[in-house]
Amino acid sequence: MERDFANAVDRTGETWCRNLPRSGYGLPLLSPGRTRNFYPDFLVWKSGDVYLIDTKGSHLEADINRKLLSARPADTSTARIYVKFIVDGRLASGDKTGYTVISFKPNGDQQDQWCEDIDAAIAAALVPEAW
Repeated sequence: MERDFANAVDRTGETWCRNLPRSGYGLPLLSPGRTRNFYPDFLVWKSGDVYLIDTKGSHLEADINRKLLSARPADTSTARIYVKFIVDGRLASGDKTGYTVISFKPNGDQQDQWCEDIDAAIAAALVPEAW
């Protein structure tokens, strides 16, 4: 899945890198668990913002719930950081077709958006959240 994701991000023309596990860019987690930091799989820069995107198998939903974060900048003139997950299949139904992009709705609730293919999932993940 990560190789498919990397090829799809390349097709967008955005600047990106593969984040090194446990040694690259990490975010401290606020809740206790097996790990203390979250290292997203990929960092993507778009329009001055940074998208931290992690690819997951649908069986890791509890892991997603612990790591889905939202950080608002002090003002709108600074770059924003968005944390998004792309999961294989339809998260809600267990169907293994397509991909689900997990992020936040403007009210702060989790948003799951199903996409038919990896290119559509990347496009959906690289949309800023409305705060």
